[in-house]
Amino acid sequence: MKDRLAPPWTAIRLPLLLFFFFSVPSAAFELSLRIDPATPDLKRSLANASLVLTAKREGVTNPQDILAAVQADYGRLVSALYEHGYYGPVVSILVDGREASAIPPLSHPTGVSRVDVIVSTGTVRGKL
Repeated sequence: MKDRLAPPWTAIRLPLLLFFFFSVPSAAFELSLRIDPATPDLKRSLANASLVLTAKREGVTNPQDILAAVQADYGRLVSALYEHGYYGPVVSILVDGREASAIPPLSHPTGVSRVDVIVSTGTVRGKL
């Protein structure tokens, strides 16, 4: 009778193999931050305000998490620019070459390989 019964672990082998196969983390995404004009203080402030830069530093690879961070960064970066006295800035964030604000929030991207954050500071308060 014992010979006919398979060990209990054999029943879960396939699900475990599938779990480990599909749970392998994807590659980290590339990131660039371009600021025009840039000062070291402004670059540091924008880097500290950016959630996508934090995600990159922490090794986040989940596309939904990256997309959420990117979409939150529009307001965060503009606020940081206002704090430095820059008004009328233009913030463009490209995810794999596509403007992040044009990506539907409930879309399910399969991966993110590149994020480009491009900031034009606008005018400095008092200088028109």
